[in-house]
Amino acid sequence: PTWTSLGTVDSGLAPMTLPSPNDEPRPIAVATSGSNTYIAYYTSRSGSPTVGLHGVSACSLAIAVHNGASWVSWTSVQTGTTGPGGSPLCTATGTPPYSWFEYGRWLSLTLNGSLPVVSYWSVVGTSTTELQFSSCTTSVCTAFTTGIIDSTGSQVGRWNSLSFDTSGFSYAAYYVDNDGGGNKGLRFATNATGSFVTTNVEPMSAITDVGRFARLRTLPNTPANGFTFPTQVIAYADVTNPAANFAKVASCTQSGTSACNGGGWTPALVPDTGASPNYGRATSLTVDANGLPRLAYFDIANSKVRLLEGHAQAPLSFGELVNLGANASPVGLSVAFSNSLLSTFVTFSTATGPQVFAGQ
Repeated sequence: PTWTSLGTVDSGLAPMTLPSPNDEPRPIAVATSGSNTYIAYYTSRSGSPTVGLHGVSACSLAIAVHNGASWVSWTSVQTGTTGPGGSPLCTATGTPPYSWFEYGRWLSLTLNGSLPVVSYWSVVGTSTTELQFSSCTTSVCTAFTTGIIDSTGSQVGRWNSLSFDTSGFSYAAYYVDNDGGGNKGLRFATNATGSFVTTNVEPMSAITDVGRFARLRTLPNTPANGFTFPTQVIAYADVTNPAANFAKVASCTQSGTSACNGGGWTPALVPDTGASPNYGRATSLTVDANGLPRLAYFDIANSKVRLLEGHAQAPLSFGELVNLGANASPVGLSVAFSNSLLSTFVTFSTATGPQVFAGQ
């Protein structure tokens, strides 16, 4: 394919503090609908408010819209104001105490029909975060309706991943830093039965640490994959031992609207094809033309990005498609599948700049 730059999305943005690799932010996402391209992005702050094309804001979230010819709108979705700690700076890490009201350092962008919806981590107190969402009410995203997916516990919402089904019901996976009792882990939420219902995919724990880098996708039931019902799949990392990370996948058969609420999740280890002792950072997930998952992650020990394809069987298993050279800590790993080109695209950034790979 021919790559064409759409130009600078925004300017005047302050550099963002990058914490440890296992706390890597997810501050930008893209979605397309018709001729429109939508970019949701985080506007950080360093000493003074960010003055971007969307206006003046701090520690906030904005959406830009390109109509196929030019960028036509930049709108602040949520804007940080003088925060709970009174500091003029965004909190350097993702953990409390928080110094400033903040929105969007970890975000996810998807479509509900033809209109974009963004979910995002939100600092609402000196020691409290929520998972919120905002839905564009027009195709140029200059107005929004906003709600809360989860406000239970002390700190929730990092590495959130959002999707919708054809009925307009939403599904979210995200990390819980603190459930209010000092426990952390991976959580799933859906409004398929009315109000949002939250479910712990694995038991919350003060010892184990699972759920960072969560990515959620729905596998449709197709003749090629043999599934009787759609299947919810979450890819994520287990970083309980910082020197021995590994990737996991949890799945749930969506046999009814409430099938994945309160249980039904089966977590499983994804064995590394290179027998790496330390892998699974920055998991990313997409769905191929057969309705099967394709999973990418960073093999830390061997400085490689690995792309795996799912097999048509239950429980899910994976085989490697390709491994790509990287540096010691690439950032922004993302994978997508094109049904028209029948190709997988893998992108990430290294010390030498952004890398893009495509193949079948």
